Amino acid sequence: GLHTAACRLLPAGSKCAAPAHFAPPPLPPVAASDLWHWANLSSREHPPVSLLIANAGMGTTGTRAFHRFLCDAGYRAVHYWHFCNVAPQVEEVGLRIISHYNRIRGCMLQQRARPDAPPLPACRVGQWRRLFARDVLWLVTVGEVQALNDVPYANFLPELLKIAPSLRVAHTLREPYLWTERRVRQHGGDDSLCLPASTGPNATGSFFLAPCMEGPGGIGPQFQSALDVLAGLYNKTSLDQRVTDKFTQPLDAALARAFTAQHDFAVGTVHAHNLRVASHVPPKRYWQFCYWDDDNASRIFAPIL
Repeated sequence: GLHTAACRLLPAGSKCAAPAHFAPPPLPPVAASDLWHWANLSSREHPPVSLLIANAGMGTTGTRAFHRFLCDAGYRAVHYWHFCNVAPQVEEVGLRIISHYNRIRGCMLQQRARPDAPPLPACRVGQWRRLFARDVLWLVTVGEVQALNDVPYANFLPELLKIAPSLRVAHTLREPYLWTERRVRQHGGDDSLCLPASTGPNATGSFFLAPCMEGPGGIGPQFQSALDVLAGLYNKTSLDQRVTDKFTQPLDAALARAFTAQHDFAVGTVHAHNLRVASHVPPKRYWQFCYWDDDNASRIFAPIL
């Protein structure tokens, strides 16, 4: 097993366990960037980091349920654009962070449409990481936020661990095939994946995004859309056609026909990411949760408190 603290992992027979046959694609080791360096700030000039808990689970894994659990327990918590027990300014900064995150996909699509055009100021890597890091650091110092859930925070878990070494990490999970289906159906597969230029030709991207924000240049070629990774599900070459023709129809029939090698590869990317999270976080500060194993959220999530 990954850890000696086996009770912190999913129980045998969990509804969120990955199929036993999976051999996920190889991904490079996790390397954490420095948010203080990105922001051109010094930690000595800020209050201590308030962050106590972060959820490494991607959206559509029960992150909202975990957020509500933390809210009820009195934590100052953020989940995408949902907030609880926080000051109004925290909500303003949190919404700005979502804007930074959504800009990644916008810049990626713009770069595809005009590959020879220079990046707009908002799509320059250096400016993006400075603004993003400053807002995240404000959130967990001045803003006194104690818990972060969902993207984009899960995409920057290694960086959060670097600024908060005693961080407790929850990992809400979902069976990888089911997660892929629901994520495409509910969110259009619009997650961004990081695919550094040094990655081999047969690799797919990572949900950890910081490696694609190092160095100069513009946001674009180093990212790929999760929808593109799932292209094997759809018999269309046009991204717009896939969205129009398939996302307006029930997806189950398409999925039933589409357990192809490419689909397994795409779903394996999700599983590989989950394994990377589990191997990166110190065992004593890591808890896996499956929201679908029990109908009582308090009973499921209580061990992390």
